[in-house]
Amino acid sequence: MFKNSDSHQFFPRSGVYVSDVNGIEIDACDFSDNGAQVVPGPRLQHNLFIQHSTGIRLKNSRFDTSLRGCGVVIDHCRDILFDRCEIARNGWHGIMMSECQNGFVGNCLIEGNDGCGFMGDYLYHGSDCISVKIIKFNITMNMQLKDSH
Repeated sequence: MFKNSDSHQFFPRSGVYVSDVNGIEIDACDFSDNGAQVVPGPRLQHNLFIQHSTGIRLKNSRFDTSLRGCGVVIDHCRDILFDRCEIARNGWHGIMMSECQNGFVGNCLIEGNDGCGFMGDYLYHGSDCISVKIIKFNITMNMQLKDSH
């Protein structure tokens, strides 16, 4: 668990990479300004990259200004919640989910990303039961909001 203003900033590659975990909670943390170097390549360095995990709770946190990647990448995961987060000014997408199940994004500010605010990517089977609620949060000034299939 990352909690209470843990700061993960200015790493030359990805900020934090997590794989094969059951129960991830990130609350009131700052994952920003990561991925400044090109190696291993553009669009491969993200503020937070989680894969093959379940029970993911991202709350009250910032995922801003990944210079060459996404704010958050969620890949092959289940039971995902984004609540009251800021995901802004990233060099690719704000949030990219691929092959995920039971995801919810709400009460978040998602703006100014170079790609999509939210990208639901299709690799093989696609994602199931993903909700992006625009009622109490804002997706604005991104290149586009789309699902790839």
